[in-house]
Amino acid sequence: MRIFMKQSIGFTIFFTTALFLFSCSNNNQIEFSSGQRLAGALVEEISVFSRGNVYLTVADTFLVVATSDHEPFLRIYSTNTHKLLKEYGKEGRGPREFLSVTPLHQTGYDTENDSPILHVHDFKRNKIASINLKKLIEGEENFSLETPPQSSNYLTFVHYWDEDYLIATPSAGGNLFIKDFETSQSVLIPYLPKVEFAIPDNSLSTVYRPAVAVNKAKEIIAATPLYLGEINFFDFEGNLITTSIFESREAHKEELEIGISHFNDIKQQIVELDTNGDYIYGLNYNTSVKDNNADTWNAKVQVFDWEGNPVIEYPLDGRPILSFAVDKIHNRIYAYDPTEEEHNIVAFELN
Repeated sequence: MRIFMKQSIGFTIFFTTALFLFSCSNNNQIEFSSGQRLAGALVEEISVFSRGNVYLTVADTFLVVATSDHEPFLRIYSTNTHKLLKEYGKEGRGPREFLSVTPLHQTGYDTENDSPILHVHDFKRNKIASINLKKLIEGEENFSLETPPQSSNYLTFVHYWDEDYLIATPSAGGNLFIKDFETSQSVLIPYLPKVEFAIPDNSLSTVYRPAVAVNKAKEIIAATPLYLGEINFFDFEGNLITTSIFESREAHKEELEIGISHFNDIKQQIVELDTNGDYIYGLNYNTSVKDNNADTWNAKVQVFDWEGNPVIEYPLDGRPILSFAVDKIHNRIYAYDPTEEEHNIVAFELN
């Protein structure tokens, strides 16, 4: 879990009634009818040594590898050759220094120099930056770290940020925080969707901790609760549109009712979402809490469309994958395997 950073400036919260939202959403029990097992190949040009978290993002033809615990925080590679193009990120509180770096899967594009834009979140400093990758590689550091519009909650994750919206996860009180910069309105989405049994209050933020993908053109937010096997879709006003359930909520009802201190057989589900625009890719650990430290997992990548329909499921080769990113240009998935002693970035080729 990432470190919680306190926010200080108040805002207006629009709580949408949970029961109303739940009753108006469609709950669909889905099943993946097709699957293809993927075998990963080590990327021998890349080695990552980190005691902390490692995050991956692909922006155009650049693979960004970020480490949370030491400098340089960012390493940028070519997805064409896997050549290291740039190492960047000193530790500190200066104008372009970091205490931690998490790259967002959301990327932008600068037409002036034909370059992708990388968005990063420094949760220890509560700062966000938009980085022109080509300029950074060429030695031109023209970005600035900005403090996002804040709430009275701690914001643990930033999922999306541009001139129109901020979409983040608070540490407590709800699933998602949405800030509309044009209207200056904010929405705090409660823990949705409601399940048919009671989860202890002190477990809600962990059970519902969402992985998020955003489709601004459709004005849809996809969110997957960490300990529920489902994908939920919200609009930008915070309304729950639909829920697609791929693992029964009853499967681990007893543990969910007792709370996180007794989690054992319950599985961590989708922990990270990425998108190639048309489809949503979810990294599903699919591994019980008691087996989290095992050498082999049952991890898989599940693909959905933006209506919540299952597209295809890719069981992985037993690796304990902790982070992933979709390379839509080369039709592959990059992943981080901490158990590999040296070359621990793995590439999975998609058909």
